[in-house]
Amino acid sequence: MKTTLNLFAALFVLPFLFIMFSCASEDAGGGNNIPVIRMDVSSAEKEYDITPLMDTSDIKIVPLETNQDCLIAEVSRIFVLNGHIYVFDKQTKGVYIFDMSGKYVNKVHSIGAGPGEYTDISDVFIDENNIFITDYYINRILVYGLDGHFVRDFKTEGFFSNMIFTSGDRLFSVNVSSKSNDGKTYQLFSSDKYGRNVEKYIPYNRDDIYTSVSGLYCYSASAGEVLFLTQTDDTVYRIKNGKVAPAYKLDFGDMHLPYELKSKNPLEMIRGGHMGRYVVSTDYVSSTHDLLFLGFHIGVDFYTAIYDKTSGTTTLAGKIFTKIPFNMTLRFIQDGCVVLSYNAFTINQSKAAILDKINDGRVFSGNFSSDLKNAVENINPHDNPVVLICKLKR
Repeated sequence: MKTTLNLFAALFVLPFLFIMFSCASEDAGGGNNIPVIRMDVSSAEKEYDITPLMDTSDIKIVPLETNQDCLIAEVSRIFVLNGHIYVFDKQTKGVYIFDMSGKYVNKVHSIGAGPGEYTDISDVFIDENNIFITDYYINRILVYGLDGHFVRDFKTEGFFSNMIFTSGDRLFSVNVSSKSNDGKTYQLFSSDKYGRNVEKYIPYNRDDIYTSVSGLYCYSASAGEVLFLTQTDDTVYRIKNGKVAPAYKLDFGDMHLPYELKSKNPLEMIRGGHMGRYVVSTDYVSSTHDLLFLGFHIGVDFYTAIYDKTSGTTTLAGKIFTKIPFNMTLRFIQDGCVVLSYNAFTINQSKAAILDKINDGRVFSGNFSSDLKNAVENINPHDNPVVLICKLKR
């Protein structure tokens, strides 16, 4: 049994950990008085029904159109704004644009070395005005209009950009591990939206930390602010109106990873038996106006933390569920809505079981039930994903 668990960890957990560790701290003001989110895994609920958090009258199910111009292999991010759904597919190196009925509208898919072209997409962010694409390998950020037309691009001079987001009139770039010209490593940079007036935040010692952030979901843009998650000091930073300041401290109690272990690579962590003993990384952060959500692993076990910003209380669960016949996660929240995607092949494989739940009344009733039934009955294994958008009450 022990050998089986070690093999599982090596095959499945190890690849993710190579992008999950790290970061560091800088007191950007008020850091000593920020709320502490305490998470005691021993008191975690095995399952937790999140139905009371959901506005069940406002759930949309949107099958995305499938044609030769928009074949989606992998949903890396989804943005819902200005009456459109934008899907970033890292595997096909494209951003696909749909209307709210799922009809295909346009795409950004400009692979090359010329103006308006990129060699790879490291990350995508979409705000109320533009689509931003960062190509880390050629140190370039490209800007497109919301309809997909090319606007401009610029070199990332003096900073590094593995992931990007905007706050006010500033463009923020997340740096995984590259050293700056001054010999220091910074977790975060910002510039204006033309790459000028660069500022640096959150320095850390790269020799003490294995790598940098917990993948694409180390930040969450919602409710008029961005929350940015660091690993080295277990701090969530708030970025609002272009300003960066500590917002929350994470306390995992006895499961807290000692600082001296943060320099260990994943294989060393497995060999040392630390994987099932500590919270090695926090997988995601997301939030609404009243609630903050965190996801993290201890070994192969996954936990969701729901922190009430008003009361300061935390609910911890091994599994969250509701009357939707798919796996639930609170990983991606935008403007008070949970936005999820579900693979057509997986839905097709579970078609009979899903339809049974619908017919037995084990899903939310009303338009959602009928729309879901229609989507499931008509889906084909190689169709584009189905998008679910659910408004949260808080």
